[in-house]
Amino acid sequence: MEIQNEEYLHVTHPLLEDFKKESEKFKEEAEKIYKNNMLLEWLSKQIYNEGWKVLGTRYEGKTLLNESILEHCPVLTSFFKKYEPYIYSLAYSSLNPGTEIFPHFDRKSPHDVLRCHLGLIIPQGDCKLKVNGKEKKWNEGEFLIFDDSFIHEAWNHTNEKRIVLLIDLHRSKIFNDLDKTA
Repeated sequence: MEIQNEEYLHVTHPLLEDFKKESEKFKEEAEKIYKNNMLLEWLSKQIYNEGWKVLGTRYEGKTLLNESILEHCPVLTSFFKKYEPYIYSLAYSSLNPGTEIFPHFDRKSPHDVLRCHLGLIIPQGDCKLKVNGKEKKWNEGEFLIFDDSFIHEAWNHTNEKRIVLLIDLHRSKIFNDLDKTA
């Protein structure tokens, strides 16, 4: 079932459907933490100009749960606990107006990460993701799933914030489940 050498992937899995079904709850929670200025600057500052902020429960396999996240992100926390064995990273990711994430790749192929963005707050206008030269726009309540071993970049050239739920899944677990049901 593994799909190789495609920028954007079309994957259906019960876990993804569960996240998608609750996108409005994630959106409400993301709005609150954004308004309360709880998001933190993305650590790799060399790959963006300014305004890329995140808050989550896990980053690259390291659990980040603390009292503040437990208190302010109950929806995110409950999904993390429900699907923890599948999750490599899970966070709200915002791009403020004017933010540009420069072309980069996150890991070499082959790798075990399936990068998923669930659109939560997507402004109209020039706010897109480009993977290996192919541009796509996020849609609220929908997933963009892509292979982050390809050169990719993102930007928000609008006057409003963009927030997605960034979910990195263990690719082998997802595709193993799908192979069992095929």
